[in-house]
Amino acid sequence: MKKSLKVLFLTRESYPTNRSLLSELWNKNFIDRGHKIVWIMQSSKVNSYIRQLDWNGSKLYLTRNIKRDNLFSKFLSTIIR
Repeated sequence: MKKSLKVLFLTRESYPTNRSLLSELWNKNFIDRGHKIVWIMQSSKVNSYIRQLDWNGSKLYLTRNIKRDNLFSKFLSTIIR
């Protein structure tokens, strides 16, 4: 029996990303194997709201572009507002 994983990624990278590790290995290959991935990334463009997109079969939540020092403060700023 094959188990399906559900993975949440909180990244420092902005979307769209040019990092093939994220887009090819994690997103494409994991989805092709039946796993589910949810991404939380910042938009590379300035926006004032949170959007949900489909990124090659996985859910992607784009947050506001917030310039902070670490990932935890970015996450908190996004959730609180």
